[in-house]
Order: sequence, then C-alpha cells, then structure tokens
Amino acid sequence: MNENIEQSFLEGRKIAVLMGGWSSERDISLISGKAVGDALKEMGFDPLILDLQSEEDAEKRIKNINLSAVGGPCLAQGLANRVHSGVVIANKDLNTAKSLSKILKTNYYHITPSSDINGVEVCAAIKNIFSMVIGAATGLNKLQSKGNFYLNTSATLVKQSVYEMEVFAEFLKGKKETVKGLAGLGDLSVSYTHLTLPTNREV
Repeated sequence: MNENIEQSFLEGRKIAVLMGGWSSERDISLISGKAVGDALKEMGFDPLILDLQSEEDAEKRIKNINLSAVGGPCLAQGLANRVHSGVVIANKDLNTAKSLSKILKTNYYHITPSSDINGVEVCAAIKNIFSMVIGAATGLNKLQSKGNFYLNTSATLVKQSVYEMEVFAEFLKGKKETVKGLAGLGDLSVSYTHLTLPTNREV
C-alpha cells in the first residue's frame, strides 16, 4: 500500500462500508460487511459502517456519499486463504477508482479500476440468476449419465447469459464491455462452477 497515495487521497475523507440491506441476502451481507470493516481497521483506517435496513433508510443515509462498487470472481474462502483474486472497483470518477485500487491492492488481491459503476452493479445483481440457469445444464442432460455430456448445453447457456446480461447493462446505462470482464463473465463463471446443490442442477 502506497502511504503517500493513501494520505493525499483520504485527506478530509472517510471510507464507508455499506452492508445489510433488505433482501434475502441480508445476513450474508452483514457478515461480509463486518469482515471488510474489520480488515480496513487492521489496515489503520477508521471506516464508517452503515447497516442499511430499508430503501428509504438507504436513500437518506447515502445521499451525500461518493459511492464505489466492487465486483468480480472473488469467493470469500479463496480470498481468506490469500488465493490470487481479481476484482473491479468502479466509481463515476475514474481517478477515484484508480486511487482506491492503489490503496487496497495486495500481492494477491488484484484490482482493475473502472468508471462504469452502473455496469458493475448490474452484473453483481443479476449474475446469480444466470448462474443458476447454467448450473441447471446437468438436469437438461436427457442421457442421465454421470459423464460430462451436459458441457455442450452449459457452454451455449453461458453465451446466451452474457448476451442477456449485456442487454440489461446497456438498458441501465452500463457498458457491454463490463459484462465481458471480471465483474460480468468472471463473476458469472465462478458462480456457476461453484454451484453444488441438486436443486440448482435439476429442472
């Protein structure tokens, strides 16, 4: 971590960690948000931890916060074991994203800066839908074999998923290029290969 960059960039600023929310993934968000906050404290920061409990609460509490988004194929277990991982940090101001990248990167946590915060957020929100579709490819295998006959179907579903994610991203003012990068295809890949539950594999 470059201390000169850290001091000049953070002068008069504070890092905020948003967690919680009001979706079915609230508990997971609280756990991961606490972990991020604890990590920042260990690095010497004094983060502002915000548990957002409703849409109205979120709009009121983050109104004047310069938001950044992190996305990409970064499973918690791998990161905790310091496996090489790549993510995207996005902010409407690319220079802000670059500064955050320099502050937070390590020799195993690799960061690509981006100004496409909409694209990164869209990919993070919808990739699970498509990962479940791709994960169901084994259930579409009519041969009911334990072999890998489902791979043809799976590859076709990956292509279609990326295309549909691009449509979503562009509609919500994101960039198609983001979908083809770590925040989109990368995160989608680690999500569908990580699926193990039978309910995700059968239709």
